[in-house]
Amino acid sequence: MNKRCKNPNLSRTILSKVKVGVLDFSFWRTFVFAIGVAVFLQLVHAQENFTLLIDRESGLLRDARAISVAPDGTIYIADTGHHRIVQVGADGTLLGEIGGLGKEHGQFQWPIDVAAQQGTSIWVSDFGNRRIERFTRRFTWQGTIEIPSIDGDIAGQPGALAVTAMGDLFVVDQDGQRLLKFNPLGILQAEHGAHRGVRWVSQIDNLAANSEFGIVWADREANLVRRMDLFGSGLGDLGRGQLRSPERVAFSERTLWVSDSSGILRADIEQGEFIRILETQTLQENGIRKLSDFACVNNSYLYLLDGSQGQLWRVSLLSK
Repeated sequence: MNKRCKNPNLSRTILSKVKVGVLDFSFWRTFVFAIGVAVFLQLVHAQENFTLLIDRESGLLRDARAISVAPDGTIYIADTGHHRIVQVGADGTLLGEIGGLGKEHGQFQWPIDVAAQQGTSIWVSDFGNRRIERFTRRFTWQGTIEIPSIDGDIAGQPGALAVTAMGDLFVVDQDGQRLLKFNPLGILQAEHGAHRGVRWVSQIDNLAANSEFGIVWADREANLVRRMDLFGSGLGDLGRGQLRSPERVAFSERTLWVSDSSGILRADIEQGEFIRILETQTLQENGIRKLSDFACVNNSYLYLLDGSQGQLWRVSLLSK
């Protein structure tokens, strides 16, 4: 005769605990697995966002300093070490070039900046030859602007430059620590610095222009972005308390982009609140050692120039 359990409730309790334990174990195992998959997919997705367009093995770039993207998506790079400007497609394919060491029109000596995002012209800051050269998109020479000196007969040495949609050129005179404005005909209209106009121009290493928002540049020592209108009136500072040693600035549509020691940030020009989009660690993990310059296209893609390694990267922002 089979003996029945003296305490059937005890059996049910034990069975219930076993079931709960199994379920708990299954839940936590599923949870941990899901977290692992999510992290893995995030890492894979982050790597997929980065596309290397020009690598160091190609030898195409040497000590490249600046990048500018034309409205049609063509990329122009100041290939400083090779004394030239190169023109590449959105996929990094070489489309054309102009330069070589020299003083003739179409030759350069350490070109350090290029502006192609406005109009039909390309402006080049020809540092060693102390001039600004202007070309068509097909590299036909259009004219030269020299920086007027403060003292003496030697032209000033041009640094960063920016061009507005109306064709006004803003350029930094590194010798005189001035910011100069030229009209589309190349006539000097205003200057700031050297006891005239705004007083912070000694800090300018880069420029960006937006017809509605004005002219901006990163002030690394003050940890902010300076801003003035197209007529030279100061409009206040941006990013106070939000930026760490800002280095480069760029516009895309109604968005201001800034690179600093923490990564790359963006802000709507009407709100001014900066949001970090890419961290420096992420850039380094994807092979970017030193960000020389960057540009944004339609708030969809960032082009990142690592001149120290001769590399150009494209980063998709469509999922951010």
